[in-house]
Amino acid sequence: MLGAGTITEATLVWHEGLAGWQPLREARPKPTPPLLGEAPPVATTTDSAASELAGEPVRCHVCGGRFTESDVIRFGSTVVCAGCKSRYLQGLAEGAPTVRPTGGRSAEEILAARYEVKIGPHWDRAWAAFRQRPGLALGTTVVAYFLIGLASAIPLVSMVAPILIQGPLFGGVFLVCLGMLRNQPVELGTLFDGFRRGYWQLVVAQLVQGLIIAALAVPLAIIGVAPLFAAFAKAMAAGTAPGPALASGAIAWGVLMAVLIGILCMLVGALWMFSLPLIADRRLAFWPAMELSRKLAWQNFGRIVLFVIVLALINLAGAAVLCVGLLVTLPVSSLMLASLFDEMCGDLDPAKA
Repeated sequence: MLGAGTITEATLVWHEGLAGWQPLREARPKPTPPLLGEAPPVATTTDSAASELAGEPVRCHVCGGRFTESDVIRFGSTVVCAGCKSRYLQGLAEGAPTVRPTGGRSAEEILAARYEVKIGPHWDRAWAAFRQRPGLALGTTVVAYFLIGLASAIPLVSMVAPILIQGPLFGGVFLVCLGMLRNQPVELGTLFDGFRRGYWQLVVAQLVQGLIIAALAVPLAIIGVAPLFAAFAKAMAAGTAPGPALASGAIAWGVLMAVLIGILCMLVGALWMFSLPLIADRRLAFWPAMELSRKLAWQNFGRIVLFVIVLALINLAGAAVLCVGLLVTLPVSSLMLASLFDEMCGDLDPAKA
């Protein structure tokens, strides 16, 4: 439950023998890491682990990578690679929640699961990750949006450059956020991992989603603008200038259409909100990622839309504070979305997708 973000170290708990409800960080025993030079505890081999000990790759509990048995260390039933040993022991000493293993479930198992999509736990998890490494979260967000804005502002290049960098950059943002949530080794350079792995899949996924949204929004915009042109043309044909009533009506109508188009884009975009992290984190191709995202979001559509609305309101609140608040709300909302993805798809096995 800690790894999934359902509870936090501040959650009140109780068991027999306690005088009252206490925060989890105080109520549970603090694990003591092995002393320097002391051999770590070794798990007893069970039938379920027989295939792993026989030479098949096992998955690190921290980074999710696959290693041979000779390259990992076992802490009870937990498998940790040599590179993650110090981080895992430090987390135990600090009482930090250990991450759950990533990879194992098929797409069918993920779609068959039931998700409550609670907002509170994801906010708690995102806020805790942000407070732990605010510089990384802020730097990642600023650099990503700066590069996208810069590419959009360069003459002649602006029609192509955003298409080529937006998907990989947002994929990199998800990788940084997921690494922060999972207590994995990530840095600002992780933002550019989308350009090194799965680049074209991220580009095509972002492009296809944009084209689908445009195909739905453009006709709606044309339908909305047509009455305005007709009203102004009628006034000009009659030899009269458009009056204040017509002008104010046109403004109100334009605002209404803009709101409707924005809602449409939000609803359609919610269906593919997991596409980029599925490509960046789980290494899926763009179409399987889009299909899994669509199916997963559709069967939880009401709660997913509510989640997206909350993220939008959080960022609106940040923008209301002279836009300076966005320096906090944008990273936190990205971490919240990554937390939701991690809960739903974090243990997807790409080979079973």
